[in-house]
Amino acid sequence: MTKEPQPDDATQEIDQALIALLSLLWEAAQTSPGKPWSLAKLRKRSGVYMSTLMRNMNALVSAGLVELVKRDDGSGSAELSVAGHDLCAAVFFQAPTGGMRTAG
Repeated sequence: MTKEPQPDDATQEIDQALIALLSLLWEAAQTSPGKPWSLAKLRKRSGVYMSTLMRNMNALVSAGLVELVKRDDGSGSAELSVAGHDLCAAVFFQAPTGGMRTAG
């Protein structure tokens, strides 16, 4: 019997950081559609250093999940791309919590 490879702790932390960042961008898309959140707001909400935020943001941009605007003064904003929106809708979708109703 072969043992499946297990991701190391560093990989899991990266994965969790990317998921957390996608979750924040999904929140932004839900609460203020069409209005990107500033990098400063994302940094504050994520609780990570700006360098860490940008490293993760660049990975998401490379994957085609995020659109990023960076300005010369260091400020900028980010929002989900269409592909990112579709992915987050599938991953973070919550079904209604009401009771099941049947036709009858």
